[in-house]
Amino acid sequence: MAGPEPVIPARDAPMGRDVRLKGVHGTVGLPIPGTPPLLEVQKLVKRYDRGVVAVDDVSFQIAAGESLGLVGESGSGKSTISRLVCRLIDASEGQILFDGQSIGDQPSRSFHASPVRKDIQIVFQDPTESLNPRFSAFECVAHPLRRLLNMKDGAALTARVRECATRTGLPLDLLERFPHQLSGGQKARVGIARAIACRPRLLILDEPTAALDVSVQAIILQLLDGLRRQDGLSLLFVSHDLNVVRMMCERIVVLRLGRIVEIGSNDTIFREAQDPYTRALIDAVLNISDPRQN
Repeated sequence: MAGPEPVIPARDAPMGRDVRLKGVHGTVGLPIPGTPPLLEVQKLVKRYDRGVVAVDDVSFQIAAGESLGLVGESGSGKSTISRLVCRLIDASEGQILFDGQSIGDQPSRSFHASPVRKDIQIVFQDPTESLNPRFSAFECVAHPLRRLLNMKDGAALTARVRECATRTGLPLDLLERFPHQLSGGQKARVGIARAIACRPRLLILDEPTAALDVSVQAIILQLLDGLRRQDGLSLLFVSHDLNVVRMMCERIVVLRLGRIVEIGSNDTIFREAQDPYTRALIDAVLNISDPRQN
């Protein structure tokens, strides 16, 4: 039998090579050479005032239907990358390609007018902060439909909102409630329903369960995985929790201080990590998970 697929150090990872990756959800085919992936990030850099570099020369790609995890400690650049890809902020250097089309050139302030806007949606870390407190749950889900799909009030809009609520497990009788009247898990479901309302092709998940109780986290993760399977979504899953990423993603990108230190398939990152920082992250998870090692 063939041995495990080797982990590819970030500096050696080829773009667009034809491989088969075995993850927790089966085999995922990456784009063959010459065929652009759904998302491709090339040498992305983000500098802030006073020369602070949050993201430094980051490159990766995501195939259609693939789930890629971004992991690293606080300050590693994970959330900045998610906002760059979602076009909420502008990059200092580099390119972002979606389905072969450059989307990094258009300023973030006007990207809402791009036809690609509906194809890239995000679920934020804190469901309370990300929902408009003046909107009912119905209005939160309906807002992107009105703005991005030009849907008018009526039966079609109502049906789409109710469909999204049902798919995310949000009881329909809660649609008229405001965020302060909902639990954390219910607000998370509203945020996910809003993100899938326009039927995106890429869903960015920025620590989507970090603000939730442990009892709710597994339910939301199962919900997200189910939606991915049903809709063929590509996921960019941002988390500091390696156990969560291991459950949700086929491939993992390890970040440190804004740079990629390692890229590999889920299984081989945990089995054969090459970078000392990656091994330290894995050892920390294993020590926490197994009390016999404490």
